[in-house]
Amino acid sequence: MLEFRGRYQIVPAPPGLRPPAWASREAMLAAGVVTAADLDRWERAIADLDASPDRPTFFMPLFTALGGTPAPPPSPRPGRGPDPRVSPPA
Repeated sequence: MLEFRGRYQIVPAPPGLRPPAWASREAMLAAGVVTAADLDRWERAIADLDASPDRPTFFMPLFTALGGTPAPPPSPRPGRGPDPRVSPPA
C-alpha cells in the first residue's frame, strides 16, 4: 500500500428521504416478505420523521487506498555483472 486516507461527512437527512427498502415495497408485498400493515406502519413512521424538526444525522465514511505491484528487479548492469543488491530468481 502506497497511501491511504479516511474521512467522513456528517450530513442531516433531508425530509422526503426514503430507505432503500421503500423502493421495493410493492415487490416485497407481492413476495409475502412484508404485509400491508407493515407498509402502513413504515409510511406513518416516515411521515412522522419528515414532520419532525429534529433530523437524523448520517455519518458517511469515505476510504481510499492507493496500492501497486512491486517494481521488477533492475536489468543487469552492462559490463559490470549483476547488481549485488538484487537476489537472483529462484
